[in-house]
Amino acid sequence: MRKSRMTRRESEETDDTVKETDYSDERFWEKGVFDWGLGNWEFWVRLGDVSISSTNGTGEFRFSARVLVRNRNFGHYKFDDTMATIKNGDVTIGQFVIPESRAKARSTKRFYIIDDINSSSAGNHSGVLPLSVEAKLRGKVHLMKVIKRKKSADMNCTMSINLATNAVQDLNCN
Repeated sequence: MRKSRMTRRESEETDDTVKETDYSDERFWEKGVFDWGLGNWEFWVRLGDVSISSTNGTGEFRFSARVLVRNRNFGHYKFDDTMATIKNGDVTIGQFVIPESRAKARSTKRFYIIDDINSSSAGNHSGVLPLSVEAKLRGKVHLMKVIKRKKSADMNCTMSINLATNAVQDLNCN
């Protein structure tokens, strides 16, 4: 005699507490979870491998970093040129460009940037220079060469630079 195996679906159907998703609920559609049945549109932009080197004793520094654009979608993400700003408080002390490119489906695009920043315009600091880097990528997700959706990704990174050792401390990206 052969034993009958009950699949997981059959066992759930026999259970009286089966939960069904109510697709008519407006809150379900507002969350963006059900966009074309493909899940969330997820991107992020971050900084990594940040290094600072002093070019001379006048407060000028060379800022170098790796910019990561992560695309977790099943279609590629094509984005435009973006200007990122390096700030100390409200004072802009440097800018760099994230070039126009395309992040393939479910992959990470990497860029290496170098910028000269002038900390003398940021005022006096007692050995530690707090910085923030901000950018907003704007582009489109292309799914199956048919569906196109405009989406954006924000970068907001904060860090502290120890001016005595030129070391980056407390790098945090949201």
